[in-house]
Amino acid sequence: MTPVAMTIAGSDASSGAGLQADPQDGVYGTSIVTLLTVQNTQTVAAVEILNPDFVAAQLDAVGNDIPLLAAKTEGWETRQLLRQSRIGLRRFRSL
Repeated sequence: MTPVAMTIAGSDASSGAGLQADPQDGVYGTSIVTLLTVQNTQTVAAVEILNPDFVAAQLDAVGNDIPLLAAKTEGWETRQLLRQSRIGLRRFRSL
């Protein structure tokens, strides 16, 4: 069985960081989006932080369906986002 890793992070449209930079060979990657950016390799023009309840719903949807081996987190722009994701991850005993 291919190991499954979840990344909980923001999205970098230029792929220099965030969700787009994390996939690894040999691992099935899942992702939970915490924020979106308008950017290129030189400038971040805007950041949109997603509602923490929406982030928690993403986590529940993926975690209840796919057995996770590991999780990596970044992109915590608010304490509420961090709290919701921490609570959500505790539900999955496989981590």
